[in-house]
Formats: sequence, C-alpha cells, structure tokens
Amino acid sequence: MIIETIVKAVDLRKNLSENPVPEGVGYYKWYATKEDFIKLLEELELDFDNIPPEQWDIENGLYCIYLGIATKSLKNRIVDWHINQHNTLSLIKSGYLSTLRNSISSVLFKNQADETGTNNFIDGLTIHYYYFDDLDPNLESSGEQIEKLETGLINDGHLKILNGAKNKNPYRSRKLSKLRKKGKEEGIRLLSQQSK
Repeated sequence: MIIETIVKAVDLRKNLSENPVPEGVGYYKWYATKEDFIKLLEELELDFDNIPPEQWDIENGLYCIYLGIATKSLKNRIVDWHINQHNTLSLIKSGYLSTLRNSISSVLFKNQADETGTNNFIDGLTIHYYYFDDLDPNLESSGEQIEKLETGLINDGHLKILNGAKNKNPYRSRKLSKLRKKGKEEGIRLLSQQSK
C-alpha cells in the first residue's frame, strides 16, 4: 500500500517528532511557491510564459521543482540528506552534497557553500512523499523497483526543473549542469579560503 503525506520542510527541520517520516522505501516531490518557482526558472534561463502550462506539476497552488527516491529510508533522504545536511567543503569536493541542495545553492546563490541561503529557501518548500509500506528496504528488488519508478516519474510529461540526470523533458534547462559545476567550484574556493 502507498501512504501519502504532505509536509512543510521547515516543520521537519524544527520538529521531526511531530512530523515523523518513515524509515522505508518511497519517493518524494519538492514543491515551491509560484514566486520561488519563477526565481529558479529565471536563473535557469527558462521563461514561465513560454512553457506550456501542462508541463507544470502543480499541487495546491505549488509547483514541483524536484523528484527523488529513497531505496532504503525516506527519513534519511528527506530529513538527513536534503533538509539537515551541511554544505561542508568535504561534501562539496566529493560530490556528496545532496542534489537538491547543490542545485538550489548553485542556481540561486552561485556557490554551494551558501548553507544559510540554501536552508532558508528549503524551509519555504513543501514535500509530498509516498511511502510504500509493502516494499522491504532490505531487498534488492525493492530498490530496483523504486529506481525504475523514478525514471518514469521524472519523465511523466511534467518538467521537474532541478532534476538533471534522467530528465529527458524537452523544456529542461541546459544551464543546470553548468551552474552546478560553477557553484561547486565557487563553493570550494570560498570554503578553502575560510579554512586558511
């Protein structure tokens, strides 16, 4: 069975005990206000008015910006990885900064070292997650099932503007990977200077 939950990111950051996220397999979508969505589009050199409205995944007036999966634990991916992860020099250098975090920091702040700006933006987002209570995270087949589902969901006809890998949407930004690369370089430069 699939159990769906919608929660604000700031509520998970501030009080996880009142908003428990399951330790299990699933997928999740991140939604932004129209204003924040348009900010991201502008930085990605995409024009809201030039993309057909049917391309947007809109829920409760919010626009989907990113889709991810959890092959083992939704809590780990959403809370520990995307919301509470720190933008450290070692994570940025190694490429282990969450894709959502590195995209937001690179696109909006032009460097992956801007943890405060990234956190503030994330706190304005809403998450809709889907927990599969019948998939065992210890079974390899469960991970394979959710990975296949991810590819299908990223390419479901709705543009997820911060999904780069696997994203075949004709309206996706060609600038995202360049901004991520520059954001990584600038984040490493800034944090390396601070550590001297």
